[in-house]
Amino acid sequence: MRRLDHKIIGDALETLEVRLSPGQSLLAETGAMLYMSDGIDMRTNISGGLWQGLKRKMSGETFFVTTYVNTSQDYATVGVASYYPGKIHEIDLTLYGGTFYCQSRCF
Repeated sequence: MRRLDHKIIGDALETLEVRLSPGQSLLAETGAMLYMSDGIDMRTNISGGLWQGLKRKMSGETFFVTTYVNTSQDYATVGVASYYPGKIHEIDLTLYGGTFYCQSRCF
């Protein structure tokens, strides 16, 4: 798996800006996108199927998720942020066996 080229911008209401290589994708909560450059294809679906969508909804998360795919032949950028002021933390999942559990309203 390739590491995402990204940066965290801001202080109180931070934005995660991700630079996607051609063919690379980013999964985000529906409604989190602030901006995207040309070449990004936005696909909203029920990730994991109906049962996973219902489990997300019952735990306070969104039913749908959005995948941003770079369909161009060059790099493209997507900016995402939370609905509420807060900090964005980068977590290396390899330090936690590939799984990290968060409280409701975290993505």
